[in-house]
Amino acid sequence: MERHEETVLGQGAPADPASGVLDPRRFRSIMGSFPSGITVVSTLDDGMPRGATVTAFASISLAPPIVMVSLNRDSRTLASIRRHGAFAVHVLDATSSDVSARFATRGSDFDGVNWTRSRLA
Repeated sequence: MERHEETVLGQGAPADPASGVLDPRRFRSIMGSFPSGITVVSTLDDGMPRGATVTAFASISLAPPIVMVSLNRDSRTLASIRRHGAFAVHVLDATSSDVSARFATRGSDFDGVNWTRSRLA
């Protein structure tokens, strides 16, 4: 088991070897180096768009089509999704780092962005 943990975690040790608790900065560094897709999740809140960059996105089922997104419990986008009852997922490609950065910053959302409402919203 220890050999496997060393392989997964690379260099560095947990902050407390006795408890096995990983230092939060080390954990963030490890998770930040894990490649994953990036999406923007959006919804409407009183007719105005709101969105957030999300990396925790997965397909759960094909039939019926179900996806999972994970948002911080304090996210304004999550609160808006709960009020609206629906959301859209926008899968970003490698050329969309500006979009990802925009929606990763609290408060900027759709400022200055041309958007249209989905027929499904």
